[in-house]
Order: sequence, then C-alpha cells, then structure tokens
Amino acid sequence: MSDEQRELTEYLSDKETRYFYLDSSIRHLLALQLRSMREARGWEQSEVGEKAGGMTQSTISRLEDPRYGKFTLSTLKRLAEAFDVAVIVRFTPFNEFISWVTKLNELHLSPVSFEEEQSYDYALKQLFEESQRKKDTKGNYQSHTGTPDPIELLKDSVPSTL
Repeated sequence: MSDEQRELTEYLSDKETRYFYLDSSIRHLLALQLRSMREARGWEQSEVGEKAGGMTQSTISRLEDPRYGKFTLSTLKRLAEAFDVAVIVRFTPFNEFISWVTKLNELHLSPVSFEEEQSYDYALKQLFEESQRKKDTKGNYQSHTGTPDPIELLKDSVPSTL
C-alpha cells in the first residue's frame, strides 16, 4: 500500500467522511471524465447531446458540472454509446476504490472509443510481430524468440538518411 493510499484510508476511517468522499468523487470524476472525453474528441457540448440521443447542450453542460451529480443509469448508457465506450457500475470494497482513485491517470479519464481501441490493438500487434523478426548477417529478417532489444528496434525504424 502506498503512502497516499494509507493516508486516504486513514482519512476515510469515519463513516460519514467516507460516504461524503465517495459522493464527491463520483460527482467530480464523472463530470471530469465526460468533459475529458468530449474535449479529446474535439466535440462541442451540443454534439455530445446529439450523439447521446437528443440531449440539449444545457443538459451536457449540467452533467459536466461536478456540483450537479444527478446521473442516471439511463444517461450513463446513452453517453457511453455516444462515446463508444463501456460504462461499469458496481459495488466494491473501499480498499479497491482507494487503490483505483489513487492510480487515476489520463487514460482512465478519457478512454478511447472501441474503434480507436481496435486500431491501437492492431498497431501494437503489428509492432510486436515486427519486433519478433531480426536481421541476419546478410540483412534479411529472421524469426527469433526472446525479448526484443528496443534500442535495436528503434535503430531499425530510423531512416538511414538521418
């Protein structure tokens, strides 16, 4: 457990504080995530509303306000479809919640769409397959096993004119 996780666990030892923090986290993280996904795609609030089945710009604005916090499951599902991402709603122990909150990063806040994810996975697969090939003494690629040398991979990908 990290120092940050220990401090947060101690802070949440009081039940009232714990549920106040949980409520605040849900409201803030959903609002921040909605805004992050929208901005990452270069969409206006009105575009999100249209893609989410005809919500108004003012509705999206309210949902991006962390003070609002009145998301319904129906709204979350409509937004997930608009952004082509999954939505997970589940009960979890606080230690898992604390671990998740303290490890948040940009990828958590602005997940890519299913289509982008598939393109990314395809690109990684191609890179991995390329890394599994190595040149022999004649400059021909040979299949090999083991961990590829990332420096050699980068050298191979840099044009010789540089």
